[in-house]
Amino acid sequence: MASSQRYCKKAAFCATCNKLDYAAGNLQQCSACKQVWYCSKECQKKDWGTHKSACATRQAAHGNTALNKTNPVLHMARFVTQNEEILRLIEFILIASLNLASGDLNLAKTHSVYFMTTVCPIPGHLPDSSGKQRMGLKILFVQNKRGINSRLVEIGEAGAKEMVKRGMPQSEVDKTVSANFVWQPWPDSMTVNYNWRLITPEKVKAFKEFKLPKEIRGVGPPIFVNATTPYIEYLNGKFLQEYKSIATMRVDTADHKAGLDILRKKAQGKLL
Repeated sequence: MASSQRYCKKAAFCATCNKLDYAAGNLQQCSACKQVWYCSKECQKKDWGTHKSACATRQAAHGNTALNKTNPVLHMARFVTQNEEILRLIEFILIASLNLASGDLNLAKTHSVYFMTTVCPIPGHLPDSSGKQRMGLKILFVQNKRGINSRLVEIGEAGAKEMVKRGMPQSEVDKTVSANFVWQPWPDSMTVNYNWRLITPEKVKAFKEFKLPKEIRGVGPPIFVNATTPYIEYLNGKFLQEYKSIATMRVDTADHKAGLDILRKKAQGKLL
């Protein structure tokens, strides 16, 4: 396993437990790919089975030289996932994608919702002298995929037990489901971040009562149009307005382009 002797210099998240470290002095970076961090050796070992293949592919794709920066999509996605108002809108997207408003919870028990996400240049912001440009987080579309991360299954089961301990009737617990979602930088299929939210009857009721504004602005038009699209566009607009401090960042354009080139080569079968 690649050692993690290099410490990250900015706020980051543990790839295993999602622990956030604002000072970033306590998280250790994978020295091989420089794309993930861990809060402890135990978390690094636990994630190695998942990270090993992606780590090797990234090294080979870049001539065994790691990219200089972490993926900007995951960097910002992890920050916005800490915001309760944004999480409320994410829950609306999950409810729409998994058709939970119908009362049928079965899809959520077998599928995860993948948030296919990218970064786009902010209008009016050009690259500066250092080659960095301010870009904003943009959810392109979401896609239901069969399968749920095993750790999230355990967390969901523990959450249900906790609700019972707190006195919630079993009949109400049975109407609650753990909705699992995954941040996936588009079109990268190797680097993802797993999350979950408990969707209660109260949240479904709030979804049904929520009125989207007539004017919704995001960065560019959506790729696909379905039941989730209005909520995605609404959230994309929020990223640029109320939450630009956590949903936009200065991105190293050369490094970002290098990462996209790697993905293109992989898609064309030029990489092993």
